[in-house]
Amino acid sequence: MRIGEVAEKAGVSVRALRYYEEQDLLRADRSPGGQRHYPDTAVARVRLIQQLYAAGLPSKVVRQVLPCVDSGEAPRHSWTGWWPSASASRSESPNCSLCATGSTK
Repeated sequence: MRIGEVAEKAGVSVRALRYYEEQDLLRADRSPGGQRHYPDTAVARVRLIQQLYAAGLPSKVVRQVLPCVDSGEAPRHSWTGWWPSASASRSESPNCSLCATGSTK
């Protein structure tokens, strides 16, 4: 799917899709002419990204959560631990980028 199709189907701007790519939240293959080509799953992923943003998660946290979504494994962290004012208890999870970095914020 081309960038305009994804934007229209997901209800976001083309600029938003480019931003998601810059933030490593979304990937697209490039044609020899440099045009972006997204997989059929891109629309659902953009909608998920939008929901995570609407929930108040910053790009950094969304980037850390997406691998857990992709692997089907939930992180074992307290969700409140991602906000500076809350404390978090955590245990190691092999597919969680938060565990890999040792960060909960």
